[in-house]
Amino acid sequence: MDTGNKAGVNQLLRKQSLGKPRGFRDILFAEAARRERLVAKISSCFSKARYELVETPSVEYPETLLRGQSKANDIGAVGDDSNLRDTFRFVDVDGNLIALRSDVTGSLARVVATRFSLVEPPYRLRYVADVFREQESLRGSDRQFTQLGLECFGLERKFADEEVLCLALDGMKAAGIDDCRLHLNSVAVFGAILETANADADWKRSFLSAWSNGDFIKVKKLALDGTLSKEDAYAVKKLAGLRGGLAVLDEAEVLLKNNSKALESLSDLRVSYASLVQKLGSDDSQKLIVDFSLAPHFEYYSGIIFELYATSAAGRAHLVGGGGRYDRLMEQFGCKMPAAGFSYDLAALERVIASYEGESLEGSVENSVSREEGKAPPLRIAVPKGKLYDDCIDLLNQAGVSLPGLEDPGRSLRIVNDYYDIIIAKPTDVAIYVSRGAADIGISGRDTLVEADFPLLQLADLEFGGCEFVVAAPDSLDCSLDELSLRLGTIRVATKYPRLTQQFFDDRGIQVEIVKLNGNIELAPLIGIADVVVDITQTGTTLRENNLRIVERVLPSTARFVAQYSAARTDLRVMELVGRLEGVLRTCSSGNGNEEGSPL
Repeated sequence: MDTGNKAGVNQLLRKQSLGKPRGFRDILFAEAARRERLVAKISSCFSKARYELVETPSVEYPETLLRGQSKANDIGAVGDDSNLRDTFRFVDVDGNLIALRSDVTGSLARVVATRFSLVEPPYRLRYVADVFREQESLRGSDRQFTQLGLECFGLERKFADEEVLCLALDGMKAAGIDDCRLHLNSVAVFGAILETANADADWKRSFLSAWSNGDFIKVKKLALDGTLSKEDAYAVKKLAGLRGGLAVLDEAEVLLKNNSKALESLSDLRVSYASLVQKLGSDDSQKLIVDFSLAPHFEYYSGIIFELYATSAAGRAHLVGGGGRYDRLMEQFGCKMPAAGFSYDLAALERVIASYEGESLEGSVENSVSREEGKAPPLRIAVPKGKLYDDCIDLLNQAGVSLPGLEDPGRSLRIVNDYYDIIIAKPTDVAIYVSRGAADIGISGRDTLVEADFPLLQLADLEFGGCEFVVAAPDSLDCSLDELSLRLGTIRVATKYPRLTQQFFDDRGIQVEIVKLNGNIELAPLIGIADVVVDITQTGTTLRENNLRIVERVLPSTARFVAQYSAARTDLRVMELVGRLEGVLRTCSSGNGNEEGSPL
């Protein structure tokens, strides 16, 4: 290689080495300064409450993280490394498998269990630490997060819960964020319902997964499949929509009157709520919301759970932290001890503060839509272009969402009035807009939701746009998928939906090679680049016209009403619209006696 070429290669390598890995970012000047101020103010607040600063390694043995992500019952067990799928792992020079921590709480539980035997409880610990969580590249999400948090070990439950919840609000006030809400629930309430149900572990796992992932359509379907008693099924459906104050607890008590264990757990929640109201006083107690739709994001929670929402200068709510009680976690470390705690997401807090200082893009976008001071911003609704659009607009009109020009928008992509901000998007982009907070709610086909797999809440099945995912093969292929797999070893599958397709065949234990195409999937077997296809169909006509037949059905799909996580929890208009939409659907299908109501 001559000198010129060698220099060119070296220059290219230097350019590549200067890049950053996906999901990690540099933090500069103004943002770094805001983060520094936040850390100082919140740390001072925690320190005054006698919480001591501790630091733990960024790495742990995977077994430690597994203990922190498992629970001692039939739903999960220590040693199931599928719980580490979002964890960075590597082998050190000594041949040991090491993992970057994905959660600080498990590390602190290890410290307490192994280092504090000569120290009398309670242990009040605080921290500022980075955690690392693997994310798929298509999500474009961060993989490193800075958390500020505290953990209280060994203090009697009722005192610890009150202390932790009050400090969660005190920390927000110290940060300069007064417009916030604390949503509160207890995992023990639904745990008692599941404990008394005649359900196997797979059903419980499916139910808890659907609840945790925000798929309330599936939650409702499972609740009504006959596994639960009629009383508990009705309670689950109603509880998922209960959000408010003391009246909500009263209503829950009526719903659970036939389940003594659930009533006992509800009583504990009521005591915590009443104690906190008394402690906070009339003004701050307005920030407390009992919210039975909350689900734990970690399996170790065993009692109270909560989430913190802060309102930006633009009037939008942001999830900035959360926590709860996790006695079960300490048991995994062989140390029976009450424990509770929480953490803030420093980046989320910083974005809210930036909006107050006029440094947020969110604020500039909101200001482009005029609104009166103190008035709620328009509810942002993302609707899909194409074949679902007319049905979407018709349903929204019947539910009272009507804007001039909506039926025939021409080339306009955004139609706004004082109440609604309609965003007309490509069908595949609706889930992105909603999950990223560019829209509060949206309408999307289940097919695109499953493929995108973005974090959002699925609130209602709108029952139009019906189609089905299928596996189709040439008419000349006269064998099953299992027989084809045995014959070929690896089946080549053409599809526009690689994520769903891979998951389907993985579940079947069939080895495949995915051929990602963007259209005219039916051509693939005809020109020899695939053996079978996975695609959506309504009638099967296109498949038949291309000499393809359905060999297996994968997944039915209809249009679904989805919501951004914070908007669904904090904006009453979201659930009011869900109720109106389902009222329209009930009216349209009244002939079949469907009176089930909203899943939330």
